[in-house]
Amino acid sequence: ENSVQVGAIDCSVEEHRRTCQNQKIVGYPTLKALTGGLAPRIYEGLREVEPMRQWILKVLEEKGSRGGSRNCAFGLFDSRREDVVIPLCSSHFPRKESKHRWAILFYNLADVDSQGDVASGLLRQAANEVAQDLGGDLKSSSGKAPARSVPMRQRDRLAALAKKYKFNLVMPKVGPFGKEPIMKFGAVCCDCEDQHNFCLQTLGHDQVKKVLAQGKLLLSAASGLSIVKLQEGFLPDFSSASMVLAALKHLNFSPTSE
Repeated sequence: ENSVQVGAIDCSVEEHRRTCQNQKIVGYPTLKALTGGLAPRIYEGLREVEPMRQWILKVLEEKGSRGGSRNCAFGLFDSRREDVVIPLCSSHFPRKESKHRWAILFYNLADVDSQGDVASGLLRQAANEVAQDLGGDLKSSSGKAPARSVPMRQRDRLAALAKKYKFNLVMPKVGPFGKEPIMKFGAVCCDCEDQHNFCLQTLGHDQVKKVLAQGKLLLSAASGLSIVKLQEGFLPDFSSASMVLAALKHLNFSPTSE
């Protein structure tokens, strides 16, 4: 998996010109990295072996950290057309340098499925609703946000959440003004593929034993390298309101019922 394939195309050849035009090649030579269908990354350094090699190694190191959810087991969230929740796993998980705060649902798919289609469907619906409420986008099949998606200022989004879920928030006199998500929402299927050990390492053996081994789910917050528990319980405990409340408490907005 951790390899780079290198190819070359001669844009002066007639049959290749349309491809080069589609890739917006305007100068030669141009070196681009194509990783998992994401927007191409263009090398802008010196045309020397060592700088180019170091750039390629950096691309390889970061592979899977941006848009790499397609490398993860989707588990409960298996539709790119319907799911806003981002599948996470050992090869695609918030890193120390992540600019976003994350809410992450850890679960065993077998335990969710054992509750029946209705219960698992309600969890999926609630998690997707929370992901969108916090600022996530429903992705199209191309991986791009739909044109109709209009970012909201965080302060306006928080006010909308307070109105929707009928609670009061403690907010600063001004801000927050950014339009990025309040939190990104991801999910790790701990019994999918080889992710059990990753969950053990990420949450700690005792946490996994106490929570996941009992058939419970765990909602956590990730910031830098720290993982903080927000909510734990059985599937019926995880409504959209309870998850939003847990997330906003973690962010110190102190939500209280009206």
